[in-house]
Amino acid sequence: MNIPAGSLFDRKLCHPDESALLEGMELFRLRGEKCPYFGDGRVRENLSFIAREVSEDTYERLLAFGWRRCGALFYKPLCPGCQDCRPLRVDSALFHLDRSQKRCLKRNCEMSISIGEPFDSDEDFELFTRYCKARHGEGSQRREEFRLFLAEPPLPSIAIRHRLQKNGRLVCVAWTDILPNSLSAVYTAFDPDLPKLGLGVFSILVQLQLCRQMSRRYLQIGFYIKDCRKMSYKRNYMPCQAPDENGEWESFPKS
Repeated sequence: MNIPAGSLFDRKLCHPDESALLEGMELFRLRGEKCPYFGDGRVRENLSFIAREVSEDTYERLLAFGWRRCGALFYKPLCPGCQDCRPLRVDSALFHLDRSQKRCLKRNCEMSISIGEPFDSDEDFELFTRYCKARHGEGSQRREEFRLFLAEPPLPSIAIRHRLQKNGRLVCVAWTDILPNSLSAVYTAFDPDLPKLGLGVFSILVQLQLCRQMSRRYLQIGFYIKDCRKMSYKRNYMPCQAPDENGEWESFPKS
């Protein structure tokens, strides 16, 4: 990636604890990209850095300051006049299924699930491409971009693959980072031709179960955006937490 001239960012403008975590990173701002969550013309702006390797402890703490990653590109929304993106994590130990989630588990009770390493496979790429086209209106995906985004993680990661038991057809892949106290959902792609199965919901439920099996307390589920339907569903997984301005997790919504 070519970093735009004049875009370097002074880490002294970050929270002191956040700045310490970012020591040695070359931070830059990416401006001018249309916000994918709102159609009102607002422009997205991210604080970013690129790293081929980051410690799990460092990244887990950065999540509490609003950071996420896309491949080796780590980013934090820094949009002028907007703070709608709220990081959420679900407490897997206290999580209880609601009626809808119980029905989803029942619909998928015969799903075959395997856990392996992320890799650049034709099968994963084909599912990812179909999902992106159906959900986001994006055309054909470049194989190189897929590989850099999901198949070469800079952190310990797994790919959770879901297959129909009757024919072995791959219908969902959840790419997930393994951190000291949590699992962090990176991206999930599922078969757009099977909407009745609720594969997106099922994938989150599987990851919550995996948290308990791996003795990880939390599932990091990315940004919650109240007024965006594509992102507001994350409130359905309770209890959850969001960080305050000092990077300390607290109950969300506040009681």
